[in-house]
Amino acid sequence: MGTFTVPVQVSDVAGRRSQAVQAPVDTGASDTVIPREILEGLGIQPLWKEPYRLADDRVVEYDVGEARLRLDSRERTVPVVFGEHGGPTLLGATTLEIFKLGVDPIARRLVPVSGLLMIFPNDRTQGQPMRLVILRSDGECSQALDRCQAPLALCLCA
Repeated sequence: MGTFTVPVQVSDVAGRRSQAVQAPVDTGASDTVIPREILEGLGIQPLWKEPYRLADDRVVEYDVGEARLRLDSRERTVPVVFGEHGGPTLLGATTLEIFKLGVDPIARRLVPVSGLLMIFPNDRTQGQPMRLVILRSDGECSQALDRCQAPLALCLCA
């Protein structure tokens, strides 16, 4: 699969200041990374810190804030990692999910996808909560389903 970049408009949450960037799409990155100088220049402040595992297997804590991103004609507020000064911009998986976008690796473009909700309408479950049961493949699946009181249960055996 080849890599590709997309144009992204990065703004403060209020949308008062913005800057255009080219961001490589990186589905292996959890979150979007934008160099610190761009975020600070837009008045975006770190709100919390998160540990991230890097390509060399080190775990490093990074500042995280929120920014308004525009991809094509759609805008969303997303978490953004304060990247290194002069470092790369990366469009990560969380942003793609928030925008409901998938990757077409052949055409090297982003494509709209449907969101997923693994629930049933209330009329299918008589308003009762559903239960998801995930167990090991040690013969406990059928016993767990027998004990389950929810109107719908799913058991996945590895």
